[in-house]
Amino acid sequence: MSSFYSGVMIRNAGYFYIHLKAIKGRRFFDYNDDRAFFLLQIQELLSHRGLLSPEEYPLRFPLAIDLLAFSVLPSGVRLLMYSLDRESANYFIQDLLGRFRLHLRQHQAYALPKKTPSPQLKKLHGVHHALAMTAYIHTRHEQLSETPYSSLGFYLYDRRGDWMRIWRLTRLYKNNPDTYLDYVVRSQQPRFTETSARG
Repeated sequence: MSSFYSGVMIRNAGYFYIHLKAIKGRRFFDYNDDRAFFLLQIQELLSHRGLLSPEEYPLRFPLAIDLLAFSVLPSGVRLLMYSLDRESANYFIQDLLGRFRLHLRQHQAYALPKKTPSPQLKKLHGVHHALAMTAYIHTRHEQLSETPYSSLGFYLYDRRGDWMRIWRLTRLYKNNPDTYLDYVVRSQQPRFTETSARG
């Protein structure tokens, strides 16, 4: 993963949308404790504090990935990131799922269904496409309000954390929360879809 250590692969950098969901008719998370654990792993893998513990976090994801938006619902997980390359984004997702499977085996009598579909990983068309996708992700929740399972608070309520780095998008609207809220509300008319969010 040379992209973690040099700028050689910058030409492959871009915005990536990831969707994780269970097989049809099942929930990705059966318990809120599982959702909380999954979100904690995202935070730990992308926090720059992890760079101080290379033996525990050898892949150094914070140097390769900026997380831009997330939604962690019982039905599944949606992530938006800027990554130095597709490989880095894919390694991150596989590490995340591996940690979650281990958690389930240790705390419950089952693991993720063996037939869970592969993660959907799509490269977006650019920064404006990525901004549109944040609106799609944030409107998956029933209400546009602060919740730990959505990144909306980072855009509207000055929520902070070194594992979220959204400056690439907030500079598009001069980091004005009211402007972003208006953008998200307008995006719901008609209801946003993953297709319409493609810009």
